[in-house]
Amino acid sequence: MTIRQDVMSPPERMQALLTGQKLDRIPFIPFLFGYTAVTTGYKVGDIYAEPEKSFRAQVLTQEMFGYDGSPLYGYASFGGWELGGDVHFPYGRYEQAPNVTRHPLSTPEAIEKYCVPDDVSQCGAVPLMLRFSDLQAQYRMPVIVQAGTPFTCAGAAIGEETMLKWMRREPQLVHLALRKVTDFLLKVIELFVDRYGAERMMAFDGGPTEANQLISPKQFEEFALPYVAEIHDKAIAMGIRHFFTHICGEQNLNLPHWQKVNCGYPGIVSVGHEVSLETAKKIFGDKNVVAGNINTTVIQMGTPEEVYEVTKECILEGKDSPHGFVLMAGCEVPVLAPPVNMYYMMKALRDYGFYD
Repeated sequence: MTIRQDVMSPPERMQALLTGQKLDRIPFIPFLFGYTAVTTGYKVGDIYAEPEKSFRAQVLTQEMFGYDGSPLYGYASFGGWELGGDVHFPYGRYEQAPNVTRHPLSTPEAIEKYCVPDDVSQCGAVPLMLRFSDLQAQYRMPVIVQAGTPFTCAGAAIGEETMLKWMRREPQLVHLALRKVTDFLLKVIELFVDRYGAERMMAFDGGPTEANQLISPKQFEEFALPYVAEIHDKAIAMGIRHFFTHICGEQNLNLPHWQKVNCGYPGIVSVGHEVSLETAKKIFGDKNVVAGNINTTVIQMGTPEEVYEVTKECILEGKDSPHGFVLMAGCEVPVLAPPVNMYYMMKALRDYGFYD
């Protein structure tokens, strides 16, 4: 098979995707954070604790493999440190991402006492986010702000197990926490808009705690949907045109509710391997770019040939999505994934990802 060459640069390709123009090939955004430390000789914790190292590692890894997208700063347990708790950065041998070591809203009294500060620029990782985004702006890349989701952020601040119990026993307490978390996240978005301008921004959010292994679709509708929809609507009203929303894990029963969330003009909606791309296209493809969903277990544990095949299947299944398709891992690529497997994802993209 003849290897085809890119016609567009990654920024040109992403701009074309978001403006409905013709593409040379499917964009590929692998979903890499800690993995970029492994490829560049940094420590995984540096990707979260040292914005300058994180930015450099992400840029170099993108150059190394030739994929698309822009560097960004974010992590799944965002909210716990930012609302007053403590976080541990992943400097251990087998650690991949930050985790909350003290949940600041773990008691009813703490929730009632908490007030969103007028200035959120010094809360938790927000100063690190700003340093990272200063580099994005300096190099004329899109500035990407982590915007939630409120439900996952509240879980990080309360403690997921405690929050799930309170949803049954003390639902109004959970709603109070969600109200305050939502107000905090809106303050963060406002800070970024004021600093960088909405016209050059994209918002990123992901909802692992919303997965159906943890909550029912009825609970999603009551506790998650109103707050994430508010974040999206108000951020879009501020001028942010695009949300990159990662619907993490097994959320098939929640998808009709996610469909009600405005992700922008267009948004990019990514799904885990638990949601088929055919389903994602039917539910989201009429308004949004669909992204996904290479199985991360295969990326880490599979042979290069197995990785090639699952990547090929994703490409062929998603390629005809009406508003465009982005090839992506179903969740963050594991830090111990063999580099040859990343190469074989790119190889499948070169073989099957070009448009005629």
